[in-house]
Amino acid sequence: AASDHHHHKLLLPSNMDRQEKHADQTNALVRRMVWWGGCVVKLLWAISVCWSVSKAISGNGFTNYRAVIHAGPSGPPVASISVNWTTWPSPYFRPHALVCPRDLVYLADEFRVWELDRKKGEVTPYPCDVNGTIADIASDCDRVRCWPVVLLKGIPPIVYDCATRVQKVLLQSPTAAERFSTRGEELLYVARGKRVLQ
Repeated sequence: AASDHHHHKLLLPSNMDRQEKHADQTNALVRRMVWWGGCVVKLLWAISVCWSVSKAISGNGFTNYRAVIHAGPSGPPVASISVNWTTWPSPYFRPHALVCPRDLVYLADEFRVWELDRKKGEVTPYPCDVNGTIADIASDCDRVRCWPVVLLKGIPPIVYDCATRVQKVLLQSPTAAERFSTRGEELLYVARGKRVLQ
């Protein structure tokens, strides 16, 4: 019995040593994981800061005037170009059509017509009682002024004059028109697919 008791005393410290060694290994593993996790987070933060600074300096990807260096207009060569920095009336404002008669600028989203004040850079609603979804916008002018004319989606398509408030149904177009343009008060060109109707 005495020998058994002595044998248990010898085994007990050995088990405690194993447990302490296992606990030390676990703590070391956790410390290494925390250290590597911190390194990954710092690396991602540094990459995002470098990307943001490069975008801010180059102006690439920015669609407003806040870039440090503005990227010049790109595209095919044109006769003349002027940049108008604007303030949209809402972050959800999405114009899809534009017309520039004389020194005026008219825009259209799906349901309203807007006018751009080129001096202030502000876009304000233009008084045009549109009853439908706008496909495109054009303009008409007389000797004194110009005003927008809109193409409404539908079959047959409808042209609405914002000044005279007259609607003209395009009966010769059996399908929906996509784009249109005016030439004076008498001529109207409508694009449908690859075809242009006069």
